[in-house]
Amino acid sequence: MLTIIANSPPTQADGSVINTSIIPFPPRGPFAVYVEPDNEGGGWLVLCRGHGWRHGGQNEAIVDADEIATGFGVAVEINPGET
Repeated sequence: MLTIIANSPPTQADGSVINTSIIPFPPRGPFAVYVEPDNEGGGWLVLCRGHGWRHGGQNEAIVDADEIATGFGVAVEINPGET
């Protein structure tokens, strides 16, 4: 996890103090594994770095995407489609 920390409160030219805080950022990988509806053939697609796998159901696609993402250490992003 990346955290930005300011050591001591910096001051401006007029002597006023600039408030600081610690802001944690969640780790992000260089890419993600995507799950989205297959608009042409029905079912769901798992997409990762130029590769794709078709699944009959959303749950199966999410399980597959999670396994792929875990192997790369990246996130899964799910597009629920039209609601």
